[in-house]
Amino acid sequence: MTHGERAVSVPINYTLSIVIVTVLLTGLILATSDQLRAQQERTVESEFYVLGNRMAADVSAADRLAQTTEGTTDDVVRVRTEIPDRVADMNYEVEISSSVLVPGEAYEVTIKFISGRMGITEEAHLKTGTPVESSTLSAGEYVIEYVDTDGDGEPDALEVKNV
Repeated sequence: MTHGERAVSVPINYTLSIVIVTVLLTGLILATSDQLRAQQERTVESEFYVLGNRMAADVSAADRLAQTTEGTTDDVVRVRTEIPDRVADMNYEVEISSSVLVPGEAYEVTIKFISGRMGITEEAHLKTGTPVESSTLSAGEYVIEYVDTDGDGEPDALEVKNV
């Protein structure tokens, strides 16, 4: 090996070492970011599950109150509570919908949490004896009220809305 050949091998070894380290670090960063994203998704799903059940319990409590006050002179039902503004540092919204199971007697309510950025959804379902108006809420404080929806002066449905 001549003197000129040895001079070339040092820069080549140095360059190869840098390339190998760069490839290894890139792989490590990509693997870690995928793990973090998966963990964040699990956290969001878990939080939505808990919040959905909590909101379902609130709607169920308002439904029971509405049924016990129906036909009385004191038919005001108002349940006020709140959900966190963000979950796993993400905004989200809540969609509430209701379908009739038995007209005038039983309704199925779906409470759907939707994350803004990750596209994660989680639903909670419950059955009520009072219809629930469909609505879309942002996170934060909300109120569930027994309201008149048909204009006859008597409350006939639950409404969930932001405060």
